[in-house]
Amino acid sequence: MELPIYQENLRSSGDWLTGLSQAREAWTIAKSHPETSKYVREWQSQLFGPEALRAAQLISTWATEADAKLEAAHLLELNRALTNDEPLFREIEAVPLNAAHDPPLARIVPRLLDNAMGWFTTEGFAQMNPVEQATLVHLRLLDLQPFAAANFATAALAASFYIQRAGLPPLLFDPNEARYAAALESGFRMLTQHLVDYFAECLRNTLITSNPKSKILMPDFEIKQTTIDDIPVILSFIQKLADYEKLSHEVVATEAGLREVLFGERRYAETIIAYHQNRPVGFALFFHNFSTFLGKPGIYLEDLFVDPEQRGKGFGKALLVYLARLAQERNCGRFEWSVLDWNEPSIKFYESLGAVPLNEWTMYRLTGEALQKLAQEQ
Repeated sequence: MELPIYQENLRSSGDWLTGLSQAREAWTIAKSHPETSKYVREWQSQLFGPEALRAAQLISTWATEADAKLEAAHLLELNRALTNDEPLFREIEAVPLNAAHDPPLARIVPRLLDNAMGWFTTEGFAQMNPVEQATLVHLRLLDLQPFAAANFATAALAASFYIQRAGLPPLLFDPNEARYAAALESGFRMLTQHLVDYFAECLRNTLITSNPKSKILMPDFEIKQTTIDDIPVILSFIQKLADYEKLSHEVVATEAGLREVLFGERRYAETIIAYHQNRPVGFALFFHNFSTFLGKPGIYLEDLFVDPEQRGKGFGKALLVYLARLAQERNCGRFEWSVLDWNEPSIKFYESLGAVPLNEWTMYRLTGEALQKLAQEQ
């Protein structure tokens, strides 16, 4: 596997590249908040273990140096920090990471690593954007499996160097996520654009979740709790959601009815609206349920909807992050919702967040005449 071969396969299918300058500005604002550093440290500790925090700090320091470069000596020091021991090149043959991975023989790894680190300083490599650079570094180091231990953490943090050098947040992602595994296997097959897109989305997610006020850190975006004046907007989102789910014929909600149940004497649910450039682009409606086993309340998300033309920008994730934090603030034990079984994009998205389907449960519903009949039973 020669690195230059990758170069023709790096082109991303996403439109994230145009937002890199905005992302830099957003990160400059975000990292000034103490909560942001706390979030990043927690993530890095979860990904690589508590011992990785010193290694992550090394990357942050090197990335801010004048004429910053990641050389072989840095890589050795990084691995030493991760293992608390002298870095050792592996002496045994590596186990393939997936069906497409063909790790090189141990005896030639040092020479291949030197070649790779040299290529990372070439003019061709310098002309790539930082996400593409990070992708190649991550792939090549995982392909080589050069060290006796901590190869994944070394590869992930080394990749993060190129992201942070460009003034962007650290590269944080879950190696157990199915999408990462699929993108990695594609990368070993020379189809690297999937991993480029994945890393770009991880950066966007970091910008969302590291914001201490739970707003997406991009210009002109915010999430607001609704007021009674928002009733027409809420109803319009309910109608658009019904259209998307092919259930428009079931919508009988009215502005007057919503006004009573959402803002009347007894409020049965709460709503939030996401705004981009002062225009509503999404909403969520939720309420509290209760777990007797946990002895705690939960949040049940009844509806979440983002305008189709605004999807893929992280707005839906931002709404979920907002509600997850709200659940924690209110000492809730659960955050739950339902999804239609044909909605594969949403199912994959939810599972990427760590949500699990409750396959052993079946929901039942009484409505209309059946509800009236039961209520009239003696």
